[in-house]
Amino acid sequence: MFLNEKETDSFGAERNLHYICGANGLSAIHMRTENQDTTFYAFCDYQQNLLALTDVSGKPYERYSYDPWGNRRSATDWTQRDTLTHHIINRGYTLHEHLDEFGLINMNGRVYDPKLACFLSPDPVISDAGNWLDYNRYSYAWGNPLKYCDPTGMEEATDKERTSKAYRDLMIRLNLAYNSTGEGEKKTFTYTEEYGFVDQNG
Repeated sequence: MFLNEKETDSFGAERNLHYICGANGLSAIHMRTENQDTTFYAFCDYQQNLLALTDVSGKPYERYSYDPWGNRRSATDWTQRDTLTHHIINRGYTLHEHLDEFGLINMNGRVYDPKLACFLSPDPVISDAGNWLDYNRYSYAWGNPLKYCDPTGMEEATDKERTSKAYRDLMIRLNLAYNSTGEGEKKTFTYTEEYGFVDQNG
């Protein structure tokens, strides 16, 4: 699976990030700028937290670590804060987008504050009406972030559900619904449990 994300900074400089995914989620990121192409190999844990980006030999460019609620911390000393002032990519905790200037995480459907361990807006979805924890509509992952995650910012998922929907979760996180091919042709895919992503146009 190949996913593409294009970024433009305030000076107009562009870079393309190509996310290459395997059966267990993200495996590599190819970064293309005006002057350089670089491939980073990605290492993630069971929650799809990004832990390291390395070169082809396994030598790390950057290492990352997070507390259970998503706060960045030193990868070598978990008692200390992360001292990096710039990250190669802004995705980290459960592969969501970190807004480091504000100490927030963009989880697509809602914005999450890892220091408060809650969202800034209420959950519009009651995914399990029989679970009293679902009625705390600002909480993250039913208060149990080591067991659950929230891929869309609006619905919790268990480890089993997260594993079976790894492609779909990453697709949602990146806000992508197509794969560019050839001279910019766009292909739209739908997800099925049996076949994974399927080209709608055959």
